[in-house]
Amino acid sequence: GVFDKSKADKQLVKEFLTRYLIEEVPKMKSFSSHKSNIKLLDDYFGHLALNALTPALIREYRDKRLDYVKGDTVRKNISLLGRVIKHAITEWDVHLPFGNPVNAVKLPPKGKSRNRRLMCDEEEILLKTAKEYDGVIEPIIRIAIETAARRGEIQRLCWQNINFKESTANLLDTKNGEDREIPLSEAALHALKSLPRSSNGSVFNMQTDSITQAFRMVCQRAGIEDLWFHDLRHEAT
Repeated sequence: GVFDKSKADKQLVKEFLTRYLIEEVPKMKSFSSHKSNIKLLDDYFGHLALNALTPALIREYRDKRLDYVKGDTVRKNISLLGRVIKHAITEWDVHLPFGNPVNAVKLPPKGKSRNRRLMCDEEEILLKTAKEYDGVIEPIIRIAIETAARRGEIQRLCWQNINFKESTANLLDTKNGEDREIPLSEAALHALKSLPRSSNGSVFNMQTDSITQAFRMVCQRAGIEDLWFHDLRHEAT
């Protein structure tokens, strides 16, 4: 069969990224991070015709980005670009005579897995600063430390999923797509009981991005360096 390669000649990378964002990204877990990654790719490659997107241009992007972000971040960005192009080839009948240009690009190596833990008095300082910062981030941090729940799981927590009698919480739709029940410690229960009940049933009225931003601000104010929200999971486990 004769492939129509005119799509790749005429259509800009921007159009493929936008279509992927509208049709595919909403089906994915990390919607907001995909959205911002697509915007980054669009800013850099959007103006090019898909056929003009060469491995050399992608390598140039990789090397520029590596100057100011971690290898894992660049890896994610470029892998996403590769997935969009693969999807265009397999689902949208786009023909690229030389195949997917991302396949010819060496990705930055996977970073070492982090094992950052809270040092001697960091937990105390972190929680104290969080309490001064605003009303919600302190109990969020405390629950993360006590339960090893992920940021998104905490953000989605509803009052109806908490069983105070049994001291358990049901975390919905966790990373692998299943619900899981976790035990709640005294400290976690205390943190939950101290919160006002919202009318919409959600425990924390905060978006995941806002949790990250608030956590960063708290660490900054507390003078705690190189601590990510995800590191609190190590603390709990």
